[in-house]
Amino acid sequence: MKEILKKLHKIQTEVEKMEKDGKNTFQNYNYLSETQVTIKIKKLLDDNKVIFVHSSKITSVLTFQNAKGATNFLTNILVKYSFYDIESGEKLRGEVCGQGTDSGDKGVYKAITGAIKYIFMKNFMIPTGDDPEKDTKPATIQQVKETFNSPQAPTPIPQGQKCQKCGADMKLSKAGSMYCAELCWKK
Repeated sequence: MKEILKKLHKIQTEVEKMEKDGKNTFQNYNYLSETQVTIKIKKLLDDNKVIFVHSSKITSVLTFQNAKGATNFLTNILVKYSFYDIESGEKLRGEVCGQGTDSGDKGVYKAITGAIKYIFMKNFMIPTGDDPEKDTKPATIQQVKETFNSPQAPTPIPQGQKCQKCGADMKLSKAGSMYCAELCWKK
């Protein structure tokens, strides 16, 4: 494990503060883009002969109504990852959770992208100059209760349900209802 740790430490010492280069105009905030992080870390991994690999698994999908009343999906994933030293064969593994919200089918991709960006940011201690705890008012217990007891609170979508007619996996429609993946009810 000594060689992979040396290489990851070397990468960490070579990463400097990254300026936020993205702008979310809808919610009015700046962010560090996945592209900037990936370009920088990929070069350092390549230079140090380290390979990054990952696998992802959806752990749940929740539905909720956005401010305009449309149905959105919150996808939760678990990302398992490894850094491999191609010279020594040593590896370092970890896992992280990720979330992605979308009104269609892009939630899982957003969750993976965000999780990997934060794997790199936190493993290599990439500073952005912001403090997520700065100038925020913590929610009161009553506000939290109201959010999760409201009719707009996320509702879990059961994973692994099977069609009672044919036994195929059930899928989630964009409207938020479950249907048979094999569409046996159409046959």
